[in-house]
Amino acid sequence: MKTMEAYGWSVPVEIHDVLIFGSGAAGLCCAKRLADLGVRDILLLTNGIRMGTSRNTGSDKQTYYRLNVSGSTPDSIAEVAQTLFDGGACDGDTALVEAALSARCFYHLVDLGVPFVRNGYGEFVGYKTDHDPKARAASAGPLTVQEMCAALFRQVERAGIPVCEGMTPVKILTEDGRAIGLLCLWQSADRREQEFQLFACRHLVMATGAPASLYEKSVFPESQVGASGICFEAGVMGKNLTEWQYGLASTGYRWNVSGSYQQVLPRYISTAEDGSDVREFLLEGFNDIPAALNATFLKGYQWPFDVTKLDPGGSSWVDLLVYRETVLRGRKVYMDFTQNPFGMKRLDRSLLSPECLHYLESSGALQDTPYERLMALNPDAIQLYRSHGIDLEREWLAVDVCAQHNNGGLSADIWWETEVQNLYAIGELNGSHGIRRPGGSALNAGQVGAFRAAEQIAARLKTKPVPEQGKSGTTSNCAESAPQWDTETAAGAGQLNLASSGACQNFGAEEWKPVTEFRKEQCLPLLERAALWCSHAEGSGNLRKLASYFQRRNSSYAGFVRNRTEIEQTLAEAKELLSHPERIQIAHAVELPQAFQLWDMLVSTAAYLGAMLDYIQDGGLSRGSALIAEPLPEPGDVVPVDTEHQHQIQEVTLKREFTVQAGWRRVRKIPDSPQWFEQVWKDMKQKGECR
Repeated sequence: MKTMEAYGWSVPVEIHDVLIFGSGAAGLCCAKRLADLGVRDILLLTNGIRMGTSRNTGSDKQTYYRLNVSGSTPDSIAEVAQTLFDGGACDGDTALVEAALSARCFYHLVDLGVPFVRNGYGEFVGYKTDHDPKARAASAGPLTVQEMCAALFRQVERAGIPVCEGMTPVKILTEDGRAIGLLCLWQSADRREQEFQLFACRHLVMATGAPASLYEKSVFPESQVGASGICFEAGVMGKNLTEWQYGLASTGYRWNVSGSYQQVLPRYISTAEDGSDVREFLLEGFNDIPAALNATFLKGYQWPFDVTKLDPGGSSWVDLLVYRETVLRGRKVYMDFTQNPFGMKRLDRSLLSPECLHYLESSGALQDTPYERLMALNPDAIQLYRSHGIDLEREWLAVDVCAQHNNGGLSADIWWETEVQNLYAIGELNGSHGIRRPGGSALNAGQVGAFRAAEQIAARLKTKPVPEQGKSGTTSNCAESAPQWDTETAAGAGQLNLASSGACQNFGAEEWKPVTEFRKEQCLPLLERAALWCSHAEGSGNLRKLASYFQRRNSSYAGFVRNRTEIEQTLAEAKELLSHPERIQIAHAVELPQAFQLWDMLVSTAAYLGAMLDYIQDGGLSRGSALIAEPLPEPGDVVPVDTEHQHQIQEVTLKREFTVQAGWRRVRKIPDSPQWFEQVWKDMKQKGECR
């Protein structure tokens, strides 16, 4: 194995055709698809195979969005694309690709054994989700994406694709505008061993999910940290970073409280920090009890906070009233399933809207208490919390408005390749959606993007086939597309040396492909920073304190409620800390991965809040799931909603000193795709599908 020595670190080096970081549904799918397409030299890296969003989330009825393939509802690829495009700030060509491949990717999962609901005739029946006109939602139950991961991981194992856990990505290496490698910090499960490892590659696929660590109030699992920061540092452009989705979720056990949890009409209460002064508060935002009950019921369908639902009686007033209690008044908020709201001993049907009454009657859920109604409507919803130590029959459920999904992300083309050549962004890391999106469309986008990236990578590798490799320890003739490394060495503490140590045994790689040169200047600053942090590790660190401070500020002022003055302050503080890495202190060397994760979160804070500030400075008003208001509106106020930027996309790059450079462009329209069979057939034979 080749190694490099610098700042006291001995760094093993490997080279692979394709490197994938991330083991969620998108990363696993990409690995499986690459293997299907004949690519053999694939390495999948991950923080942990059971970590991240895909492995640890679900919802009342977790949705996969695709072309309607059942019943008599007419639907088409063009209509699906139009629905995605109509969400606003969405490129039409990307929408068309996601629509065109939605059925194909859905049936791929079906064939792998994901148990999507189907009737006795073999139709995979659907239902309507939010922003969905055609009942395109499919589901395998509350854990759809976990079922997807399990099925895909079985295929990855079957294909013999090596998977390495315990990795933290710290630096994407680039040369001449293309990705050539990834520097990672590996740590053993017991945290007793750690080392840097450098992976050179021809193609790098990042499937690290959203930068969930930005927010304190989050429905993302704590194991989801993301790696957007290193992508911005590598020169990748951000797209629609302002666009997130926020909604009510439980905070003890992180879970969306949508659907049944709202439809059974629980009591919303708040308390002082010590649990005293219990009171209901929803009537502060509604004219009367029927209006408050109707808004609560509608939260089941209209779960994400939406500024267009802040009209009198609108369901998003529930979110805003919760924010007022928790952030402005410093109180705790709970959903109480043990009692009816507003002092009702039994549910008064005369106070229910016709829609609510019809739903509960049809579902056989008009029992006396919210708990009894939930038991009749969805007993699994009760069991879910019980399995995590929360008994809804006897205790209140702590809730808040939490970050749930990043519609924006990294900018990429219709093959999910970023402007950094050979670097692909798939899954939630990719910013393929805009202001709004149909529920479940993110799962489809992840599978489509993984497939598209795999197709293009496989086509490029076949265009320049990998020469036959020599045996371990011998020099092989890599294809001209392989990374080229600088052999010049540095003097002093940062000296970089190469030492051959025989065959590569790491991660089950089939054979070692020697690397003859190194791009040392890209690795040295990271290794130097790590050495600095370790040299100051004296038993007391500040990682948790710093992370909590920025996460709290981001949730309070850069989440679904955005305050320009506070965003400017947070942005300035993040940049100041990034310019002084010595102020980040670890207690022990074993905290080094968390230090790099904090750094990535700070870089992401600079990019995301910089984008939010630019949007406000460009005259942007409230839209989607973000309320821009100083001070907050009062019930009855008209909230201006942005229309100026509806068909524009904001793109940002991170420049020196972590300053954001932002630009705006018109969305790309849905293309008039070629449909004349003979011509398309001719084009495929002459040019190939990937071009």
